[in-house]
Amino acid sequence: MIAANSMSTDMVTVGCGERLDRVVELMCEKRAPVAVVLDEAMRAVGVVTPERILRHVVESGAGPEAPRTPSENTDASSATPALAGLLGSLQALSSRGVGEIMGSAIVTVAPGTPVEKVGKLLLSSGRRVDCVIVVDDRGVLLGSITPVDIVRRLWEHRVAGEG
Repeated sequence: MIAANSMSTDMVTVGCGERLDRVVELMCEKRAPVAVVLDEAMRAVGVVTPERILRHVVESGAGPEAPRTPSENTDASSATPALAGLLGSLQALSSRGVGEIMGSAIVTVAPGTPVEKVGKLLLSSGRRVDCVIVVDDRGVLLGSITPVDIVRRLWEHRVAGEG
């Protein structure tokens, strides 16, 4: 199995100047695990994931009054100020450009790359890799691969083999 057979081509793609609120809206509509940020030449320059957005929301809005662990939060009413703080932080971030939030450390592979290598790149202990971007020989985006894509393709391959 190769990258071209495991990649998702139905992805959210946005430009660097796109507002974060629009990116979140698109990701929710498509239930996409990642938004790929493209430059004018359609080359991937970054990615946005729900984890990356949440990290920015929490870092920009978590005050000392926010609960740190579930044990500190014993009833639903005590969660309300923390939730309000997080919602306020998300609102404040929503008008910012995606270029301020995206991760720019992307990993690219060619369509013919073995999926085993892609899996190793995703699970690399050296750095956090949100997804692997599949590009052609000019660096133009063809698709993306997340761990979910690999598991889905392996499962489909397994099920097809049983039939």
